Amino acid sequence: MTEGTGPGGVADDATRARTLRRSVVEGGLYALMAGLGELYFVADAIRLGASATVIVLVATLPVFVGSLGALGAVQLLARAVGRRALTVGAVLAQTAVLTALSLTDGLHVASPTSMLVLASLYQALGQAANTSWSSWFGDVVPAETRGDYFARRNRWVYLLTFAGLLVGGLLLQHIEASPTSRHAGGGGFALIFGLAAGFRLVSAWLLATSWEPPFAGLARTDRLVDFLRGTDGRAARRILPLAGGFLFAVALSSPFFAPFMFKALAFDYRTYMIAQACLVAAKLLTLPGWGRALDRHGPRQVYLLAAVLVASVPLPWVFVHGLPLVLFAQALSGSAWGAYEVSLFTLMLDTTEPRHRPFIFAAHSVSNGTGQLLGGLTGAALFALVGQDYRWIFFISFALRMAVALAAPRLLGQLGSHPPLRRRALFLTLIGLRPNGGATLRPVAVTPPPPPPPRED
Repeated sequence: MTEGTGPGGVADDATRARTLRRSVVEGGLYALMAGLGELYFVADAIRLGASATVIVLVATLPVFVGSLGALGAVQLLARAVGRRALTVGAVLAQTAVLTALSLTDGLHVASPTSMLVLASLYQALGQAANTSWSSWFGDVVPAETRGDYFARRNRWVYLLTFAGLLVGGLLLQHIEASPTSRHAGGGGFALIFGLAAGFRLVSAWLLATSWEPPFAGLARTDRLVDFLRGTDGRAARRILPLAGGFLFAVALSSPFFAPFMFKALAFDYRTYMIAQACLVAAKLLTLPGWGRALDRHGPRQVYLLAAVLVASVPLPWVFVHGLPLVLFAQALSGSAWGAYEVSLFTLMLDTTEPRHRPFIFAAHSVSNGTGQLLGGLTGAALFALVGQDYRWIFFISFALRMAVALAAPRLLGQLGSHPPLRRRALFLTLIGLRPNGGATLRPVAVTPPPPPPPRED
């Protein structure tokens, strides 16, 4: 029994408070890991001389494999596997993956293939850990303080993610050779991935020593396929294909932004870091405004607007020749993706009952991962057909994104809704950063309480 808990694992006030304080610190350590680590995976692949197809795979295959990690975690939680044990195990394994990335770079034995494999494992483990963590801490944080607590925690997460991003870029700028010098260097990447692994290891210790409320497993009234086929899955059958198809169009071009900056625009690591920082900052600064828009207009209207904005993202890249227009394009991207992700998540929450949400978010992860993987591979084929002209790929993606965005009102239809969620009831946790799409957010799940026992009259 955890110190400070009584029978059944019920915490006293001091134990709960200690766990909440540790979670704020743990969130900051996670943020440093994310800012130093995954945002620079594609940059390392470019340094290793990866082909266009492999760069596409490094940007998209880990997202697909990561969705399987989330799906696997849901299945384990449905079998009442302990959330703390699952979270800590996945985090420790993720630490080992980051250590392997650091060692292979430092010993000059890394290759594009090893980067692809390790990045895929990293994402699968990370999404598995986050799925169990979001269920766990949705129950740890008292409902009456949930909004204030996650707002405070997320401020530290966002700030330290940004700090990790800046530190990583500056270290690479001072240690590494030119980003396009094939197979040169590696010491800078070994350092930032090693630091990321160290932060993640301390994160695992904090999680392992935190309190876990009693957990009997997720409600398992339906299997995923049964849910999607039944009447309860009607809204999901509209939302998920639309979201997956839209990300297919997005992924035609998204893996090519980083190589375009390094190769066509000759950016060094510091300039690349500035461009990525602009994207992340724009997303985080505009999220509160999008939250207020959700309250006023509802998630469907905000989602339809956000889809048009995301569709517009590749257009400035067709005309880019230097940093100023890149910064404009990145600011547009950050704001648009912030609106898209928060409105899509809210739309899914509004149109499903709590007992079905683990299934729809698992299905959403698989749909997103599949769309991005297939879109990236299609983009790689088109890239070869247009003579490796980045600007043509950006324009084709813009046209296809816009076609889907303009068709979205008809494809989405008029969805029935459960009682709408206000933005203070929607708690998002930063779970990753993509160099081609900004931050990735996941709502914190709250396990529905078990039904009361039948009365004996």
